[in-house]
Amino acid sequence: VLTCVVLLPLPILSFLIYKVSHKINFKSSIVQHNLSVLTNVAQQTFAGIRLVKSFVREKELLNYFNQVSKDYMNVNISLSHTNSIFFPLVLFLVGFSIILTIYIGGILVAKNHISIGEVAEFIIYVNMLTWPVTSVGWVTEVIQRAAASQSRINHFLCVKDYAIFYNGENKKIVNKNLYQKIQFSKLSYKYINTNIVALKSIDLDIPANKMIGFVGHVGSGKSTAIQIMCGILTPSSGELLFDNLPHTKFNWDKFRQDVSYVSQNVFLFSDSIRNNILLGQNSISDMELINITKKLCLFNEIQSFKDGLNTHVGEGGVKLSGGQKQRIALARALIRKPKFLFLDDALSNVDSSTELEIIHFIQTTLKDTTVILSSNRLSVLCFCSNIIVLKSGRVVQEGRHKFLINKEGEYRKLFFNQINK
Repeated sequence: VLTCVVLLPLPILSFLIYKVSHKINFKSSIVQHNLSVLTNVAQQTFAGIRLVKSFVREKELLNYFNQVSKDYMNVNISLSHTNSIFFPLVLFLVGFSIILTIYIGGILVAKNHISIGEVAEFIIYVNMLTWPVTSVGWVTEVIQRAAASQSRINHFLCVKDYAIFYNGENKKIVNKNLYQKIQFSKLSYKYINTNIVALKSIDLDIPANKMIGFVGHVGSGKSTAIQIMCGILTPSSGELLFDNLPHTKFNWDKFRQDVSYVSQNVFLFSDSIRNNILLGQNSISDMELINITKKLCLFNEIQSFKDGLNTHVGEGGVKLSGGQKQRIALARALIRKPKFLFLDDALSNVDSSTELEIIHFIQTTLKDTTVILSSNRLSVLCFCSNIIVLKSGRVVQEGRHKFLINKEGEYRKLFFNQINK
């Protein structure tokens, strides 16, 4: 009888732990979401501080940051209130067990059913159970916080739109001498979040050691096609083939050692110009480094800086102009002498004379490199051995500059639009 009395509060405790832990999970998710918003506001404000100051929006952003901070504080206080109920609740029910033991035990002693020693024994048992029961409460709280964190992590881990950087199960070794052509076979790509179909059942053959250009209006699918060839995006349907080997069986880890990619949005590390160009490649000499900066018309500008190549560029290259950042990214790509060079509108911030010098350098120095670029600047496309014209995710024209310019179609329209401007 006394055992049943002692254990009576435990089912109640289990139910209350379940209810309170559910609230802790819910409120922990809100706290972490608000923390994400708070850090995001701070990060974006500091990253775009020049824009903020140029539009004189310091006060508005400060007020917004204060409001987000207050929201974060309020949800944290709410979570603390819930946590403050948790441990007293556990201790109260354990204490209630002791009171019941003494009360019922006293009645049973008065009726000579048990001895005082047995009541004392049960009290000792209840005290021995206090820490384990409290630990259950503490562990439950920690698990709920961790579960809230894990759910946010799973949000990213479960996204299937991931890069094909390396297939761990693939044992096939790709020989460098086998890079003869890239093929698109009924290849399509659909962005998961927006449901936009960027590429629609494309068939293409891209030969090796040639300069291939992709051209088209904004949103035509140029960047998507290049990112798929780099392994940054996975085709939604169809196949990408390298020398007739499907992308699903391709050794991307091996392939990416022979690839250089310059994206539209140049990213520079908060480090020196030297380290941004080398990017961890210690085998490259200073002479090679200086030579590549000269070829990209960057050497004199670097020399004008106080620390030269050791100049710290700041976060995201904030101390440099758009053209300088783009040429540093090009230097980073070209210094590796890759087998495949992907340039996604990588010359947009460079003047026309520098652009011609860079193209001439690529053609003369990287003769054994397959260059695939996207651009709407026809001064670049004139050097391409083949131009692929995209419109709404489909290939509408293909050929050399002279052929396409003399033929009615999308490329001719783009050309004359540029001349009229």
